[in-house]
Parts: sequence; C-alpha cells; structure tokens
Amino acid sequence: MDYTLPLRLYTSRKVAQPSIRGVLLMSITVASNVGVLFIHLLSGHIKWKIGALLSVTVLIPVSIYILYLPESPIFLMKTGSNEDARRVFFQLRGISDISKKEFEKITEKERELNKSQGLSFVALMYSLSNPIFWKPLLIVFAAMFTVQLTGYSAMISYAIEELQDFGLNYEYSAMITIDIFRVAATMFSCILVQKMTRRRLAMLSGYGSSVTLFCLWFYLYISPRYNVKLPLVVMVLLIINICFIHMGLNPLAYALMGELFPMDNKSMGAAISSIFCYTLYYLVVLSYPYLRVLFSGIAEIFLGYSACVLFGTICLTLFLPETKDKPFYMIEEYFKSRK
Repeated sequence: MDYTLPLRLYTSRKVAQPSIRGVLLMSITVASNVGVLFIHLLSGHIKWKIGALLSVTVLIPVSIYILYLPESPIFLMKTGSNEDARRVFFQLRGISDISKKEFEKITEKERELNKSQGLSFVALMYSLSNPIFWKPLLIVFAAMFTVQLTGYSAMISYAIEELQDFGLNYEYSAMITIDIFRVAATMFSCILVQKMTRRRLAMLSGYGSSVTLFCLWFYLYISPRYNVKLPLVVMVLLIINICFIHMGLNPLAYALMGELFPMDNKSMGAAISSIFCYTLYYLVVLSYPYLRVLFSGIAEIFLGYSACVLFGTICLTLFLPETKDKPFYMIEEYFKSRK
C-alpha cells in the first residue's frame, strides 16, 4: 500500500492552487527522504525492533493530526454538501478568477459523473480508453521507468555492500552522507520547481543522471584494468548522481502523477501508476544481485542504467507537456486537443 498516494491526490487535486502545487507535491518526497535518513541514523546505533517502535511513535501524532484536516471539496460534493464544498474550496484556495473557474469546472464534472453513475462500468471503460487518460498514463509510466532505472532503489537497499565493493572505508558514514545529500537535493527541488518548467527540470535531472552513471561505469571499467583505485571518485559520482535524481526526476515523477490525470479518473490513474512504480521498484531491487553475478561485477549494470535513463529522458523531452502553474482543466484540454 502506498501511504503517500492519498496525500498526493488530496494535495494536488483537492486543496493546492496551481502556483504552489509543485512545491507541495515535491515536499512529500522531501519528507519521505528525511524518513529514510532517520531510519539509517537509527540503524547504526540501536536494535531494529527499537527502531521500528520509534518509527511508529512518529506516525501516531501525524495520524491524529490527519483527523482534523478538512474534507476535500470533491468528497463533499459527492455527499451532496455543495455549500460546504464551496466554503472549503475557497478557504483552501482563496477567491480569484482562476479558482472560481476551476470550481465551476469541478462542479460541472461532478454533475456529469453523477448522471452517468447508472452506467458506471461502461462509463469507466470508456474513460479509460479515452486519450485524456491513457496519454497521461504513458507519460507517467515513462517518468516512473526513468526514475526506477536510475537504480537508486537498489543503491538504497544495498548501500553498505555497494560502498564496501567500491573500496570505501567507513561505509556507514558514507551512507549517511549520501542520505544527507539526497535530502538536500529534494529540498532544492522545491526551489527549482518554482524557477524552472517541468520539462526543463526533467531534462536537467535525466540527462545529468545518465551522464554520471556513464562516468561511474567508465571508472569501474578502467579501474581493474589499469589498477586505478580512487574510491573518493566513486563517492563523488554517487553523490552527484543522487543529487541529479532527487532534485528532479524522483519527486517530479510523483508530482506528475497528481497533475496529469483528468479529474474524474485521477484516483484510478494514480493507483495504476503506483502499481507500475512499485513493481519496477521490486524488480530493480530483486534483479540487482542476479545482475552482479551475471556480469561478474557492477560496471555493466551502471552502463545499462545509464542507457535506460537516457531513453526515458528522451521520451519525456518529446512528450511531457508543461503543467507549471496551470489549473487542471487546462491540462485536460491540452490532451483533448492533441491528435
């Protein structure tokens, strides 16, 4: 179960205005990476059972706080509380011409959905075959593919073993250092998403990650052949790659999940995307040890990751629409107007 999925939908679809939507969606990934850093800090000093207990204690106050969050305007519309929906929407979004128009679009969409509830299965099949659904789905798939094939999930899962193979001493300290840079990079992404367009951010992150993965392969390729042992080079390349991934591609892929899908199928699209993402995550982590045995090392693995990231980034460069500061009805109209 992806515990961040409802949060991303609540943030993107229901409460955030377009000008700050990107920052809010990116900040979810910041919180996730802070959690990883917290767990890694605990793992070096206490038993895992105590660490698990401490992790639960963090969730308790957060869960209590969630109980006091206002219901989303769309949920209130579905239950017939239209006045409450209007009040909550403008309370969260403010009163402006853009927010008024978006509220009208949401209200109109909900009326259409209520009329078609008797043909829910037929309507669902039709909406899933509609280009305004499957085109965003393919774009999100491309973003998720690119993120997971950077290999960052395998790097997290096998961090200690990897750092030992690279010849780095004090591998625990190195892992914490990488975690700190990952958190800093995702924080930096919250600034970049306000300054740069989504496409440019994806291109910067994707091409940068592909180049650093290629450089990592090149070092690992020549190291045994010419007896070159510079573990600090590996550490620097890993940090640069982590920064490229987490200042753009990683948080951006999840942000697109909350931005691209049409309002009536956003939950379905996000659920399918999450299944695809975590299936890839599982396959990347599971396959990593077998690939090491197959290639008798890890150099070729990073070359493969570099090629996959390059391919995925080219796809995003060609097909990713710009969603920065755009309300959802404009994004939906973009996919309707495309041939």
